Amino acid sequence: MHRAIATAVESFQPLFDRLPDSRLVALPDLQEISSFPCDIGSEVTALQAKTEDLGAHIDWSHVEDGWTSKDGRYKPTREAIQERARAARRWLYERPEKEVVVVTHGAFLHFLTEDWEDSCVYEGTGWANTEYRTYEMAAAPEDDEISLVECDSSRVRRGKTHGASSRDEQSRLYGMALQGWEEQGYLLNGITQTAVVG
Repeated sequence: MHRAIATAVESFQPLFDRLPDSRLVALPDLQEISSFPCDIGSEVTALQAKTEDLGAHIDWSHVEDGWTSKDGRYKPTREAIQERARAARRWLYERPEKEVVVVTHGAFLHFLTEDWEDSCVYEGTGWANTEYRTYEMAAAPEDDEISLVECDSSRVRRGKTHGASSRDEQSRLYGMALQGWEEQGYLLNGITQTAVVG
């Protein structure tokens, strides 16, 4: 979370300067998927100490004790990660703001957006460092699911000339992504046992 907060403050400092009452919301559900030491968060008091000089108002109310455990909802298993991504999409959908910027981590972004295209371009992700994409949210009333749909202008900006892949194609790409991440050595933790299927 410290990496994401530092990136957000650095990227949006002009906004914080212009609108001093704007704030960041720390949301543990957006943490990276693995249990590697670099992907395990710090306790909130340590995070507060590390970020107090950044010059941004941070809402810590969603950061509960135990969010660093990589257990329960934060466990590095396919099911837990998918549930966190589903909860994060729901949380974003219910926000009162018209536009929200999410600063998170590469592998988790694939789960959050359910977009698996090019997911092995980099180690454990298809997102370049500090890359941004634009999405619109869509609700499916029949199954109470929230989806993120990448805007055409965002796809064009990153060199995509065709529309987004279908759900069936995304499912196939998902399996390829997990296999590719394992081959890259990225999935050397609990997700390997439950996520990679033949």
